[in-house]
Amino acid sequence: MKAEREVFGSNTKDYENDHPKIKEAIDEYKSLQYDQRRDLISVFQDKIDILQGQIAAAEGLKMKQIIDNINLVNLTIEKMQKEIDRDEEVAQLKGGGKLSRIEEWQKNQVEYTRKKKIEKKVEDYGLSANN
Repeated sequence: MKAEREVFGSNTKDYENDHPKIKEAIDEYKSLQYDQRRDLISVFQDKIDILQGQIAAAEGLKMKQIIDNINLVNLTIEKMQKEIDRDEEVAQLKGGGKLSRIEEWQKNQVEYTRKKKIEKKVEDYGLSANN
């Protein structure tokens, strides 16, 4: 990121550990931009990477199943991306008005806070996404 280069001289510095206030500011910024669907798309893309890694070792029917799974996940990603694009275009209220940028950020912040609470509960109970 250009901002990182400007502030720290490079974009490889581990500034989050060196500057807790910056980490806090980054988290607040993420909360304004948060969209659960984008987060899920990122998870799906990670799953596709894992599946693609399994193709080399697979043969026959197993390979076809992996490819079918990749195609299904790709279709889901496309559908979610279209929903995101449509919502960004429309974002209309019942009265025909449009949500202000601040209202959109507030909505995103509520979703992000909800996500963080769920992650904290999972962490408190010693669970992980791999369990």
